[in-house]
Amino acid sequence: MSQRLTLPFKTLLVTAGYKHPDYYAYHKFNHYGVDCYDPNTHDVLALGDGEVVAAGQDGSTTTGKLSRLGLVTVIIYRDVLCNNGKVCDLVTRTYHHAKVQVKAGDKVKRG
Repeated sequence: MSQRLTLPFKTLLVTAGYKHPDYYAYHKFNHYGVDCYDPNTHDVLALGDGEVVAAGQDGSTTTGKLSRLGLVTVIIYRDVLCNNGKVCDLVTRTYHHAKVQVKAGDKVKRG
């Protein structure tokens, strides 16, 4: 049976948009993602039922330029019903977490 995915936040606040010119002006490189968070809880929720592929620190340090993307989670969601009507597996990568409460191999449930 297929599943539909939901947003990973109950309340959403965007802090940096995709290739936003203000981001480039400040950092001197393009931003190829959308940074957002829940200002009420700071929780990032599972989009559906899936399995954690990887979780943890991306760079060699926890702060500064060598921290790269910070704390990261990679989750695969199987049998996702896409907007084109097809069912496929979908992998999400989320970055810049304050903490990670899952590890590779963990099963996650929506919300």
